[in-house]
Amino acid sequence: MIPIGEMQTRYPNESVSIRYANEQTDYVAGQMFPETVQAKSVFRTWQYDTSQFRRRLTRKANAAEADLVDYGGFYTNRTSEAHKLAGEWDPQAEADNDAELADIEQDVSMTIMDGLLIDRENEAATLATTSGNYPADLTSALTGGTDTWVDAGGDPRDNAKTARLAVRARCGKTPNALVLSYQGLQALSYSPNLIDFLKYTSGASIPVDVLKNLLEVQDIFVAKAQQNTNMEGNATQTLTEIWNDSGLFFVHDPAPRRRSVCYGRGYYRNRLYTYRYQDEKRGSGDGRIQRLEQGWNYIQAAAAVVSSSDGDFAAGYLLRNVF
Repeated sequence: MIPIGEMQTRYPNESVSIRYANEQTDYVAGQMFPETVQAKSVFRTWQYDTSQFRRRLTRKANAAEADLVDYGGFYTNRTSEAHKLAGEWDPQAEADNDAELADIEQDVSMTIMDGLLIDRENEAATLATTSGNYPADLTSALTGGTDTWVDAGGDPRDNAKTARLAVRARCGKTPNALVLSYQGLQALSYSPNLIDFLKYTSGASIPVDVLKNLLEVQDIFVAKAQQNTNMEGNATQTLTEIWNDSGLFFVHDPAPRRRSVCYGRGYYRNRLYTYRYQDEKRGSGDGRIQRLEQGWNYIQAAAAVVSSSDGDFAAGYLLRNVF
């Protein structure tokens, strides 16, 4: 009998491959800290005081001289920092690999970018969810089993109201956006309080557009990005959320400009760079070892701050332990 198995060769399917990675839309750092580019890594950001809210008596006789108005301001010193990663590959591997794995430079570049974005997301999440970065009136915590969004006694609408009033009292603006994790969105979408309020009986989660209306925000940004924090090589490799169990109500203004109020900014010294070179001391007959480095220089920081001596966020309300 002819050995059929020896006559068959498995060729790779060049049109399909599987790659685990976060989507670009899974990251929210760019929404909380919109990008603004400048030429220097050492700089300062200016902020006006609240003189514009002061009442001034304006009634004067025709012959009387008008009172003078004045305003003040202060600046905060900032220093952006370099963030970079590199990867390398052997040209021989490009020649030997299956076709769908032969574009190693692209895979290296994508892996570097994943690393840069995950690290930036972690920095943004840590900065935004640390209660010590807010004055006492702009943060609070819900109690598990009592008033979180998964509890019957929880009330997301009242939480949103508290956040609106507190932020408005601080900076004069009403928070128009909410950011929370994917688990946080699930908790909000199935909130017993909201379902009862709406008499929602479809059995499905409450649509995001309805949630926006209930919480009086224009946008709900969902931090879906995940990361693997297990040691490389461990038998157990699991994905965990980068964003924790907090919800952040904040003033979102994606367009950097003068005389505006917003929660945060990402200050970038120029833009993402790419540097490709080869290691002259290593390689083979197929060529030298190739290296690719990518990175950027930035700092994510509060835009509107409490005062010249207090760099806490002034345009956001951190609600902790929402689920």
